[in-house]
Amino acid sequence: REEAARQELEREKLEAQHQAALEDLKRQHELRLRDDRERFDQELEAQKRTFSDRVQLQGLDKRVTDSLGELVKMSRQMESEKTFDHEQREKQLVKREQLVET
Repeated sequence: REEAARQELEREKLEAQHQAALEDLKRQHELRLRDDRERFDQELEAQKRTFSDRVQLQGLDKRVTDSLGELVKMSRQMESEKTFDHEQREKQLVKREQLVET
């Protein structure tokens, strides 16, 4: 009887230790899981910011490219107008010279 009672106490003690160890493992697992979730959320936010920045840069790039295209177009138009003005002046000078000669 004494032996059975001692064994029962030993079994209960081992069971309590086992339960405590399981609870400890569960707490550790929950802490690791929480840490992993926090890290994941931080990485997700960083990726979202990166994506947002990339979209903004693409929009900015498009605006710069469009503006550059407009500048090139305006530059060509100004050159064309200068050439036309120069040709008109030359024609006027030729006409004046012809009038003076006659």
